[in-house]
Amino acid sequence: PFANRDGAWHISIRTLTLAASAVSVTGLDPIGIAQNLTSFGFFIIAVLVQIGGIGIMTFGMQLFLMVGRSLSVREEQTVKTSLGESRLYALGPMLHATILFTFLAEITGAAILAWRFHAINPDLTPLRAIGHGAFLSIMGFCNAGFSIYEDSVMSFASDPIALHTITVLSVIGGLGFIVIMNILRLRPWKRDRSNRGYLSLHSRIVLSSSALLFTGCTILFLLLEAHAAFAEFSFPEKLSRAAFHSAALRSAGFSVFPAETMTKASNLLSMICMFIGGAPGSTAGGIKVSTLVVLAATVRAAFCFRRTPELNFRSVPRNVVINAIAILTLC
Repeated sequence: PFANRDGAWHISIRTLTLAASAVSVTGLDPIGIAQNLTSFGFFIIAVLVQIGGIGIMTFGMQLFLMVGRSLSVREEQTVKTSLGESRLYALGPMLHATILFTFLAEITGAAILAWRFHAINPDLTPLRAIGHGAFLSIMGFCNAGFSIYEDSVMSFASDPIALHTITVLSVIGGLGFIVIMNILRLRPWKRDRSNRGYLSLHSRIVLSSSALLFTGCTILFLLLEAHAAFAEFSFPEKLSRAAFHSAALRSAGFSVFPAETMTKASNLLSMICMFIGGAPGSTAGGIKVSTLVVLAATVRAAFCFRRTPELNFRSVPRNVVINAIAILTLC
């Protein structure tokens, strides 16, 4: 009852669906949380999304390590797979770094959003602005899509700082923790090349394919909606909304304009973006960009009469190809 504005119990399939949607960071809202939940209700949603975004297994194993419990070989392998990399050697430090980076990114995003919300709406108290900023920062980084506002994020779509803060959070969350940690370990200013570090093949695939999808979809949305959903906006506003839409569709689920105003071509492109999703071991959904890249390499190998697909002059193992085909078929 503390979670509902009417102070009553709501035990139904809709509340069960909401809880499942939150913990699986799906973002489907069957009850209208903006109108019906209290601050405590939003807190519960945020906790469920946070656990689901970091990963239930990752979160659980971190708790085990904090209380001094050692992990079995099978448990370590399970967590490594959930993070998107089965060849990690230092799992403990990786788990610590994953959770630390998550909280730092979300706190930074919450601070920026709270500042902008208070600037946009001076009547909003600082405490409520912080609460709104924290909630949307978690939703953005975890690619969940729940909003504290009835119109998703349309109410501050004209504020580029707030809009792009959520865009950056969703993109970073969709890259995957392995890629993020790989980037943070780079030392390009070092003179000795051996000390600079390097991007792994996995990181290069994720970064290049994500950049290509983001740029390509932004341009396509800009062209398709220039005289439709974006007709009344200036070019910078059109570009800003197209970029946000391109990032949000990959899994974040936020909206800056009514979906029913989109053209049919944009609807089709939106479904393709949602189907692909983000990177392995990330907070995003979809079949994952690496799966798409492996499938593309397999098709290219077939056209070139090669027995084995190749990526960056490296052969793709047969089991990776089989997994990619299985994921695509099941989805």
